[in-house]
Amino acid sequence: MYKEKPKVPAQWKVAGDDGVQFVAILAPDEIEKGTVRIKEQVGKDQAGEDNKGEEVSMKEVADYLLGKLGRA
Repeated sequence: MYKEKPKVPAQWKVAGDDGVQFVAILAPDEIEKGTVRIKEQVGKDQAGEDNKGEEVSMKEVADYLLGKLGRA
């Protein structure tokens, strides 16, 4: 999905429709800290209200995702 300024709900819908397992969230706070928030795309019933993902160092994202996928 490419748009100049896409709205967040539309991005979540595309990720869900495409079967994306993980999304990376880069907000100003994360960029400043050198981290990225990785959120596993699970159904709303499984996620709960506090499913904001895990903050991971940008240098460790690949290893983190490989571990989550069981390929470490």
